[in-house]
Amino acid sequence: MLKFLKKQIILTILVSTALVLSACQSEKYQEEFVEWADTINSDLLIERLEDNDIPYKIENDKILIPDDAKDDAVDCCS
Repeated sequence: MLKFLKKQIILTILVSTALVLSACQSEKYQEEFVEWADTINSDLLIERLEDNDIPYKIENDKILIPDDAKDDAVDCCS
């Protein structure tokens, strides 16, 4: 009986650890990229996005960020 209980506890710990680790690996920002700013004089803006781990793309002279990153971008770059 004691061996079974010990195995049950170890299994529970392993499963819990796996769930926590898989949740930690999910991307913070998952929505589609939207236009956020022009690239004119944007070196400081891009540096701030990078410093705050906010992903961005540059397309057609526009800086695009994930839609769900807007609030974080405003907080770090305003």
